[in-house]
Amino acid sequence: NVISFGVAPGTPYVYYIAESTSLQVVNIQSRDAVCTIPTQVTSQAATNGRLAILDAWGAVRVIDLFKNCSLVWENALDYTFSGFLGATVIQTEGTVIVTGSHNAMNPLFVLNAETGEQIANYTATGQGYQLLASTIAAGRLVALVLNLSNSDTTPVLVAMDPSTGAVLSSCVVPSLPAPNYVIASIGHGAVMVPNAQGFATFSAIDVSTPLSYNLDSPGATSAAVFTSPRSSVFMLVEGSSISGFESSL
Repeated sequence: NVISFGVAPGTPYVYYIAESTSLQVVNIQSRDAVCTIPTQVTSQAATNGRLAILDAWGAVRVIDLFKNCSLVWENALDYTFSGFLGATVIQTEGTVIVTGSHNAMNPLFVLNAETGEQIANYTATGQGYQLLASTIAAGRLVALVLNLSNSDTTPVLVAMDPSTGAVLSSCVVPSLPAPNYVIASIGHGAVMVPNAQGFATFSAIDVSTPLSYNLDSPGATSAAVFTSPRSSVFMLVEGSSISGFESSL
């Protein structure tokens, strides 16, 4: 059975992780298997034919799909992620962000996408961010996080510079229906965050103040977004209930 599946934009390659926790890369034009690598998790989307993965031993790698999955770089991160049951890898043009939660450990590392050099470690600095959900909007990584340094259980919405990992702005978003944290880019540089009362929208440029509220919709366990140059339509799903909204931002 397939655990996760992805398509590398602009390439003939698809990749998936099966129950054997092995990454399989396939050329869909020739139907040839390109490589098999023991892997815990991959990023959601490859960038320029390169894919970031967390291998079975807890090391972060970037592989080149055009070159038969040859290694571009590897950073073991002192094997912090060895034995993790769950981790998240986020890949952008400038950075690779790796985070997870396991046995009271909540590391979050920001690495240079070209070299693998560590840019920031939000575990060692005492900030102790636990990433709950994330998206990319307006050139920023926008994420829901828990700041574990102060034992706060209320998620914080942060906008981060993906080239440095620096937090540019933040906002407390109360009443989120744990553990189904959701955040979605709805176009025009905005993001949508549903909570128990409805949802709020934020500009990724500055998330410190919401753009709008809607308190007349249910919470959501997932969201689907359709964008066009003129408007954005997103649907919130909660159990068997589906709500649709249009936003002209």
